[in-house]
Amino acid sequence: MNKPYLVFMSGPNEYENIFELVNPIKSYIRGVCALIHDADQYDKGVEYLLKVNNELNGGNIIFGPYTGDHSLTRNRILRETGIKDGDFLLIIDTLERVSNKFAPEIDQLCNYMNNNNIDIIRYLVKPYLIKYREDLIYMGTPHEALITLTDSILESENRLRVIELSNNPSFRDESDVRINLRPMKRDSKHFVNHYIKYLLQPNSNQNCLGLEYHGGSSELPRLEKLRKSLLKALRDNNLPRTTDGVKQLLSNGLDEVTRAIVNGHKQVNDFYRYFILKDDTVTDSHSQESWDNIPKF
Repeated sequence: MNKPYLVFMSGPNEYENIFELVNPIKSYIRGVCALIHDADQYDKGVEYLLKVNNELNGGNIIFGPYTGDHSLTRNRILRETGIKDGDFLLIIDTLERVSNKFAPEIDQLCNYMNNNNIDIIRYLVKPYLIKYREDLIYMGTPHEALITLTDSILESENRLRVIELSNNPSFRDESDVRINLRPMKRDSKHFVNHYIKYLLQPNSNQNCLGLEYHGGSSELPRLEKLRKSLLKALRDNNLPRTTDGVKQLLSNGLDEVTRAIVNGHKQVNDFYRYFILKDDTVTDSHSQESWDNIPKF
C-alpha cells in the first residue's frame, strides 16, 4: 500500500488546526513531515504531531523562525525531514482539510502515478499529491511553485509529468478534493492586512495573484513599480517594512508618491480605505471591474 507523508508548514499555537487536519486521515498517511515556525517540541500542536509520528513510525518535525520566504520553508521540509526519492507526499495548508471523498482514493492514485510515471497530481494548479524526486525545488514567495531546476535542459520525455485533477469529472468540485476553511476560520476582512504583508516580503510575487482576472502578465511591470515605490517610501521615512509601517506611512496624509500607489493598486487602496479611512466596504475581488473602479484620492 502506497501511503504518503503529509507535508505542511505551520506556526505556533496551531493545535486545533493541526489536529483537525491530521487526525481524520492518520490511516491514509505514513507520517507527517512539517516545519513549525517559532515553536519547539513543547508546543501543543508539535506534541501532538510527535505522538502521531511515533504511532505511525514515520515522519519528522523540524523548526525554524518565520522568515516570510515560503519557498525557503517548503524546501527545508523537502531536504531536512528525511524524504527520499520515490516517497509520496500529500501537500496541504493547515487551513485546508483532505476531503472524505479524496482520502480513500490516495492509495489508488499513488499506484496510478507509479504505473504511469506521473510526478505531480495538482488541483487548480496547486501541487497536491507528488512523487518526490531530488531535483524538485520550490521557487517563489509567497505563492510558491514546485519545479525542477534541470527542467529546461532535460529532454521533454524526462520533464515533470503533471496531471490536473480538476479536469477529472469525479473531482470537479474542489470540496471533493480538499476543503478550504479560510472563509470560516478567518475574519472576512483578513485579506486586507494579509495581502499587504505579502507585498512586503522580499522578492514577493504577490502582484501575480489574480492577474489572470485583471490585466494579465502585461500588468505586472506596472504593479511591481508601485510595490517598489511603496518599499522606497517606507525606507525614505525610516519606517519598518511591516503592515504597521504602512499604516503609519499612509496615516501621515497622502503625498504625490503615496497617492499614486493608493490610486493605482487595489490591495493598497483597500488597506488605506479600511485602516485609515475606516471604510469596511472593501471586498476581496480580483476582477477587472474591481481594479478598474477603485476609488481615487
